[in-house]
Amino acid sequence: MTSVAAIKEVDDRPYTRLYPREGLPMSTRRLSVWNEMITVEPGGQPQPRFAFIGHETPAG
Repeated sequence: MTSVAAIKEVDDRPYTRLYPREGLPMSTRRLSVWNEMITVEPGGQPQPRFAFIGHETPAG
């Protein structure tokens, strides 16, 4: 096993964070949050909150 995430609700989705934070490197989000569109800048275009950026294999 390489990673662990605590899933608290049926509609939670695990993901790996790309920023440092204390604890495990994985978090969960509700599916409704995972799929929502956000606007980052005032007047900007809506975009998905989360986007697939590719798979990385850890070195070693």
